[in-house]
Amino acid sequence: MLFVGSSVAGQADPAWLFDVVRDQVLWNDSEVETNNVTGGAYANGGRELFLAGGDANVAYLSRGDLTTLPPTWSVVYDPLGRGPFDVHSDDARQLLYVLAHPTPTAVSELLTLDNDPQSPTYLQVVASTQNLSSNPLIERFALSASGNRAAIISAFVRYLHIVDTDPSSPTYMQVLFEGAIPVNGPFPIITSAVVTSDDRSVLISIQRGGGAASAIARFDLSSMTWIDHNPGMSGVQHIGPNSSPAANLGPAVFDIDISSDDTFAVVCGWGGSGWAGRIDLDPAAITAWSWRAYAPTPGLPDAWALDLASGDGLVAIETQGQVLVLRAGSGETVRSFPVSLSSNIYLVRMK
Repeated sequence: MLFVGSSVAGQADPAWLFDVVRDQVLWNDSEVETNNVTGGAYANGGRELFLAGGDANVAYLSRGDLTTLPPTWSVVYDPLGRGPFDVHSDDARQLLYVLAHPTPTAVSELLTLDNDPQSPTYLQVVASTQNLSSNPLIERFALSASGNRAAIISAFVRYLHIVDTDPSSPTYMQVLFEGAIPVNGPFPIITSAVVTSDDRSVLISIQRGGGAASAIARFDLSSMTWIDHNPGMSGVQHIGPNSSPAANLGPAVFDIDISSDDTFAVVCGWGGSGWAGRIDLDPAAITAWSWRAYAPTPGLPDAWALDLASGDGLVAIETQGQVLVLRAGSGETVRSFPVSLSSNIYLVRMK
């Protein structure tokens, strides 16, 4: 199943559900609960979908019941402040993590919601960070597949926070690391992040202005240090034009995802004519990598968002007026789903 969310004018934005196997549209409508979607997570084995988003006046976490079609939508959390901006699910522990301003201030927090329907605190906030950041542009984060670590990024301040999200840990919901992301080049912006399933590292996409090539930073969670991908140059070099070997990533990277076994990541960007590709990784040798660009037919204009399917065989990528489903290994096009917008598609989630 493939969900596609958008952000256009008004307070009820269009969204779609597609059946990738049967190559058909399951549902399409404009709902208040699908307004300005900025984050999404399947839960309960794919039987429900949680969406984060909303504009400055209408913002909340919504839940879609996918056991019937059309899906039934409901608002489950409405913070007193802005957001929520992003959501991830720890399905094994029946927990949701949401990034929002829980009070009418500029302070962002990572919040834990109980997603156990049998619990007396079902869909209530049960834990939170404390004074995580007053930076108003902390809007995206990643949760590892184990559910034990969260990586929270700041777009323009270019900061990384690592939070302990293991409920059995004595430092649960405490910040384990916070610090600046080393960047160079014109006007760098931090756009997305993923945490490897073994909780060993974080991959972060860095967009640079003026059409400059993008880069992927990696942070070692065991040593809490940045990985240098070219020791022959001064400073910390990320995977990109200055790494060794060089990786010819396109401009304006926006989204990244990683396979369940941590052996490859996929990235996309909207700069130039649009682009996407695959970074092959070796979990046993953290300094080893290789880059391969995708070249599907049709092309990849306006490639803002992507998502790997369960099983890692397919990747969905938003492009201008359609969402392509590619083979993650080769980049070959498997499906093409038209959508009624030529732009403003900011979220795809594939189960």
